[in-house]
Amino acid sequence: MMKKSLVLFTVIAAALLLTGCLSPKINFRIEPNPIVVTFDDFALRNVTLHFRLSGIGSYTLKSVLVEGMDDQGELVFSHQEDMNETIFVVPGVSDSVDLPTVDLSDLCDEMGIELSETAYNSELKGKTFQLKITLTGKNPTSDTAELKFE
Repeated sequence: MMKKSLVLFTVIAAALLLTGCLSPKINFRIEPNPIVVTFDDFALRNVTLHFRLSGIGSYTLKSVLVEGMDDQGELVFSHQEDMNETIFVVPGVSDSVDLPTVDLSDLCDEMGIELSETAYNSELKGKTFQLKITLTGKNPTSDTAELKFE
């Protein structure tokens, strides 16, 4: 009977591995949400990605893509950073990583405005954009947060 149970367990484990049910996956959420930016601190700073891991194995994060969309859903800025970092995935384990500071001056360049307090107050202050962060790898994953300009 013990031998039969072991064979059954082995067949089920092999089926799960072959169908991808145990393949390593990473999901995350962005904090804080909303993210507040001011003229005096015109960068994404103190943003944390809270990871939830599932599956078994290793997962290589190739890059981080940060995108901002206006209230019409139009892409207004994009920033990508290579990571090439391997994470060993253990089910049920959580982790947090601080997003590197992202200077938002590219946002002004892409919107065609010069970064000055006058331009900030007239073009950005009071607006809310949608921020989307995507981690690229075998199974890309993303989350969104509000980006408020105050």
